[in-house]
Amino acid sequence: APANKIRVIDLRANPPAVVQEIESGRQPSGMSISRDGKFALVANRADGTVSLLGIDGKTVSQKFTLEVCKPEQNVADVAIAPDGRTALASVCDGGYLALLHVRGDKLTLDSRKISACGKPYRVAITPDGALGVTAGSGQGLPDTDAITVVDLMQDPPRTTDYIPIGAGPESLEVSPDGKLIAAVLIGGSNLPKDKPFHEVEGKLVILARRGMTFEITQILTTGAIPEGVAFSPDGRHIVVGCHPSQKLLIYDVEGETVRDSKQRIDVPGMPSSLRIANQ
Repeated sequence: APANKIRVIDLRANPPAVVQEIESGRQPSGMSISRDGKFALVANRADGTVSLLGIDGKTVSQKFTLEVCKPEQNVADVAIAPDGRTALASVCDGGYLALLHVRGDKLTLDSRKISACGKPYRVAITPDGALGVTAGSGQGLPDTDAITVVDLMQDPPRTTDYIPIGAGPESLEVSPDGKLIAAVLIGGSNLPKDKPFHEVEGKLVILARRGMTFEITQILTTGAIPEGVAFSPDGRHIVVGCHPSQKLLIYDVEGETVRDSKQRIDVPGMPSSLRIANQ
């Protein structure tokens, strides 16, 4: 059953410790923290809501909750624009992106529903605030799915491109300089060996910025069921979490070229979501 707890962790404590627990909507999932660190938005999947949390030092408080969609439409993730005034929420089973406006301690829902390919899951905004990107799965394997590109500079913001990337996108992340996207594909690596679409490995897809869109420049292999992906703060490395192997895979980035470093980091559980601090 979906829980409704958010925990605040002090990473400077030795060892890091939970310092607060607050209630949110049911099944709090995707989270985004504003660039100035003063507030966070949380997508509550089982309630169809997005919560605004105020951040004051080590104290976090619930400020506002906005109904974004019906609970069965499954709002999975939310991304805050660099200016802290706009956000995109991925309404997964609804098949669209919701446009949110942040004004102080309140959220409002724009009447526009922004088109997305498939069922959008993870959503991100480029550091310059110009583009929103999300990866959506369609009806399942082996059909090719796509990344949706949203132009946030136009009034109103609108979808301007779809980029086919392969089957089963799980997560994506934008590099700190906004020049690359790293997206992971499960493909058929989550299927039993006797299934026709079974694949041994997942994939890491690299896309490079081209004006107001992106293009695929590389496709690399990962372990089975890659679920999380993140760039290091300096943009020189990509980390991919592979679920069944309980490992983090490290890739080196030089310009637009990505190489598997062959370095692996064991973790004590099956890594799903993955995020790296930007400083």
